[in-house]
Amino acid sequence: MTDSLTRTVWKAVKDRVALTVEYANGKPVWTYLNLSSPENTHYLICARLIKEVTTDQHLGLLTLLLNPEHLANIVSDGYWNEDSNLLKSDISVLVNENGEILTGITLRLIGQPSKDVVPGYKMP
Repeated sequence: MTDSLTRTVWKAVKDRVALTVEYANGKPVWTYLNLSSPENTHYLICARLIKEVTTDQHLGLLTLLLNPEHLANIVSDGYWNEDSNLLKSDISVLVNENGEILTGITLRLIGQPSKDVVPGYKMP
């Protein structure tokens, strides 16, 4: 990812989160965005509505764009290391409250329902 966003990327991100963030009313929302481009760019998004506490007036939209490949490396860091004490299974994923995979050991998992990918997964 780069340090600058194009108008196309920002519009796609804003369109993806606008209604969900409004409905969440200040709670953070996690989602993903896959843009078809020559690089097939993937973004993991954390967004929340910022409001004035006393008046409830909307002040803005805080949006964090994360590189899911880098986050996947963090999620599974040391996982495959032989010296690791972590229990081994076939998959490591980060899921949102709806059970959608936000990132995992491969980008093709992004957006998939956890119950379809992770054997025995049960929604909390």
